[in-house]
Amino acid sequence: MNPSPLTPSEERLLIAAARVALQTWVRTSRMPDLELSSAGVTEPGGAFVTLTAFGQLRGCAGSMSTGRALYRMVMDLAAAAADDARYGPIEAEELHQARIEVALIGPLNLVLSPADIRIGESGLAVQAHPHAVLPPEAAVQNGWSAEDFLNAICVRADLPADAWQHGVAVSRFATYPIREQD
Repeated sequence: MNPSPLTPSEERLLIAAARVALQTWVRTSRMPDLELSSAGVTEPGGAFVTLTAFGQLRGCAGSMSTGRALYRMVMDLAAAAADDARYGPIEAEELHQARIEVALIGPLNLVLSPADIRIGESGLAVQAHPHAVLPPEAAVQNGWSAEDFLNAICVRADLPADAWQHGVAVSRFATYPIREQD
């Protein structure tokens, strides 16, 4: 597990912002008006937000840095994860059991071959598609090889599975997980 680039207080701020966004979104379908000023959370950054409830995965959403403040990105991702169509929307009754994990996306490194990917440690992104990202856990959970993982990220970007073999820029990254405390 990689150490977070944020301070412990910034990590708590980021999780708190995700929690406020989740609760507000589920109850009102609107985003809260929240302003944070701590340096680490106001810098641009990419992240994944994963929601679990009652020990089950309830939603996940991720995006690469789009130049927006990290905390705003995380708030948007918390709302998107709450409405993840693969699992059905989080209901207000689940909020007390919902747990949030934010995984910050580290620096990107171009993938030159499948050998550059470390299953379980490398996440993947298609550079031209900011929402075409898969966390390191995706390859493990699906039992993918490095080639399978590369195919999956291309499909996620609405490209042919073998696009990585034909010049599409795919990058790998590490993640820095921050878990909500019980």
